[in-house]
Amino acid sequence: MTNKKFGPSISCYDWTSIVLILAASSLAFLPLVGKLGYYHDDWFTTIARISGVNLFRMHLVDRPVLGLWYAIVSFILGEAPIAWHIYSFIVRLAGSIGLLWLVRMIWPHQKAAGTMIALLYAIYPGFLQQPSANNYSNIIFIYSLSIYSLVFTLQALYTTRRWLIILFTILAVGISGFYLMAYEALIGLELFRIMMIWTILNRYLAGSFRLTIINALKKFLPYLIITVLFIGWRLFFFTSSRQSTDTSLLLKQYLTSPFIMAVQVGVGLIKDLFETVIGAWVIPGYQLGINARPLTTLLAIVLSSCFVGLMLVFIRFWGAIDLNTEPRSELEMSREATILGLAGVLVTILPIALTGRDVQFRIFLDRYTYQSIVPAAMLITGLLYLTLRSGWQYRIATVLVFLAIYTNVINANVYAKNWDLQKQVWWQMSWRAPGLAEGTTLVVHMPPGYRYPEDFEIWAPASRIYFPEPGPLKITAEVLNAETLPAMLAREVTGRNYRGVIYNRDFNHAMITSMPSESSCLHVLDGLNPEISLAEDPLVIQVAGISRLDQIVSQGSSPTPPIIIFGNEPDHGWCYTYQKASLARQNGDWNEVTRLGDESFAAGQIPQDLVEYAPFLEAYLHLNRLQDAEDLAVRIVTGEPKTAQLMCKTYQKATTANSQEIAEQAISFLCQK
Repeated sequence: MTNKKFGPSISCYDWTSIVLILAASSLAFLPLVGKLGYYHDDWFTTIARISGVNLFRMHLVDRPVLGLWYAIVSFILGEAPIAWHIYSFIVRLAGSIGLLWLVRMIWPHQKAAGTMIALLYAIYPGFLQQPSANNYSNIIFIYSLSIYSLVFTLQALYTTRRWLIILFTILAVGISGFYLMAYEALIGLELFRIMMIWTILNRYLAGSFRLTIINALKKFLPYLIITVLFIGWRLFFFTSSRQSTDTSLLLKQYLTSPFIMAVQVGVGLIKDLFETVIGAWVIPGYQLGINARPLTTLLAIVLSSCFVGLMLVFIRFWGAIDLNTEPRSELEMSREATILGLAGVLVTILPIALTGRDVQFRIFLDRYTYQSIVPAAMLITGLLYLTLRSGWQYRIATVLVFLAIYTNVINANVYAKNWDLQKQVWWQMSWRAPGLAEGTTLVVHMPPGYRYPEDFEIWAPASRIYFPEPGPLKITAEVLNAETLPAMLAREVTGRNYRGVIYNRDFNHAMITSMPSESSCLHVLDGLNPEISLAEDPLVIQVAGISRLDQIVSQGSSPTPPIIIFGNEPDHGWCYTYQKASLARQNGDWNEVTRLGDESFAAGQIPQDLVEYAPFLEAYLHLNRLQDAEDLAVRIVTGEPKTAQLMCKTYQKATTANSQEIAEQAISFLCQK
């Protein structure tokens, strides 16, 4: 090997490739970046802030090195979601440029193919967690770093200067040790590394196949040592409390049922290979597209088409480059890229399959494609060059890029809508509840498609608003589903240790809140007289009776959700009026309720969910404004008769003498129309 490829100058073509990658990445990830926020595990930084259990301690259960890095980045970036999204974009872009550098060294005469590989990696549509930047930026950073480890490995191969060989090897091995300790799923990249070394040696060194293998193993020896040390630490010294990362438990399963587990792994490999390489370009876009609104679809198409125009100009450039410099090595490159890519996808998917997990294009499970994107991009590019006539590979690549940008834009819009609803919930909660009693167990049931998978997605933001000082949790939460419903109905006390944060959920002090539909306000249910929306989930109806309105501290000034996270306070529209009127009703301030209602109705504000008229109907009856009450009842009955029927059922269950008198009047207006 010679050192002629060490430190190559950056040509005009390289700069053009970088600009192309930057343009595609910007169109795919930046148009909606200002509307994105926190999702699922993104609340880890908030959990660390309000619980007193720092990020490093939280990750001692599975990935302590990752937790340490996460804590450092969190200290630098703070709480602003936009900072995390920009950081995530930059580190992914840096990985794309690193990959361009890598493939330039592997196939120096195939510049167009190298650009294609880096471009497909940059906007790969099979990983949909990019908007969940606070948490997944860790994986994106580590994977980008792993690409540079591969780059330094090749630099060590190409140079003959001893000090440079040592320097690049130290860098590559050091990064390898870091990313293995941080994210064990990347261990398959070490097998990809030796395949890459063998590919280079096989091309440039004369000798037998056996001799090439021996030389490759010698070059790989430092990485093998670090990999063996990592495996030994993971198997014999580190104990994980998470089942999915507990290697001793997995080993026991394989020893108990070796044949069944082998079949499971084999089937999983084939399935995940197809989904990672082929399905990723079609399935997510289809799933997201069929539910997208027309304007969102139009935006995605326009942005994708903008890049297609740029791509067409670049294709002419590619054609000229290919014609002049690349024909003799194109077949060799296509074969190497296909073989290296196919083997690379299999070995990087293997750790995922061995742990019983698999690629699925639904919530969170698409993350298992990420460790395989580099070899997948190589495989796709190799196949395009191997099977298509000259020029057609660029046209198909353009279609893939169009689909990738389209998918990522629509995906970002889904996340943006999710964050908008989350912000609505917490601003409305702050308007409705000046305070929450210590020991409250909060249930927040979101509209279909936006429901929380984990309880910390509720208690973390709620605690940040109501009890921001670090320490044991003063309020907890639970998600509502078929599994949690029995404990709620039985008013049990359940405990949990979530990554070192220990707390109990006491359903004797539960407060049930719900946003039945995207157009509804947040409804805080009163277990004594629950007002049920026509759009309400049956599970909420079942559990409504346990909701305690007295968990709200109804006196005092309302807290302001941290603007750095939740943005500026929304305009005071209908939901603001509804929340303040509901608070005034809880305090028995009927004059305030009617004042709010009169001003709102005069301004033309009306609810989309007609059950939200209830506080105003009741206030008019209390103040003997019967004509106003009747007019409001007519709106409900004529607007949505079934809502009127549900409200009738609530009023028919009134218990106290005062509430019975008001209920009888409400029934006379609502139930006899």
